[in-house]
Amino acid sequence: MVLGDFNCYYKPSDKKGGKKLSAYELKDLGECMLMSGLMDAPSTGLKFSWTNGSLWTKLDRVLMNDVWHRMGLVCLAKFLPMLPSSNHCPVVTSVCHKEEEGSRPLNFFNMWPKHSDFEETLATSWGIVVKGSAQYVLCSKLKALKGPFEEA
Repeated sequence: MVLGDFNCYYKPSDKKGGKKLSAYELKDLGECMLMSGLMDAPSTGLKFSWTNGSLWTKLDRVLMNDVWHRMGLVCLAKFLPMLPSSNHCPVVTSVCHKEEEGSRPLNFFNMWPKHSDFEETLATSWGIVVKGSAQYVLCSKLKALKGPFEEA
């Protein structure tokens, strides 16, 4: 993983405001990333990491190579809101194993309703009492279904 203020651009959408980026301005970082086998890590939060008030750009990056991917590691970057004392935004990075990424969504298979215990499993899981908004209740009940169905 390589992270920092690169002071150059990778793609035209890395800049908002000012004059349009030329191919020359995009060349160096792109060639460097290609030659070193690096790519932008998946990120959330702010798209632009630097501003002077009228120009917004993505100068700060978290780069990773595919060796981590092959090892089962995932690198994530979160670009936080800028602090009043800086014209750059802070970035928090995390590295985890793929299985630690979070829970997977429920995949419903058409064969499940044909199972002899389907209706009983559905009634038990769906019958739990959950308090909260309608969306929260629905999500909680779907989550309760996930375990028994995936074990079948």
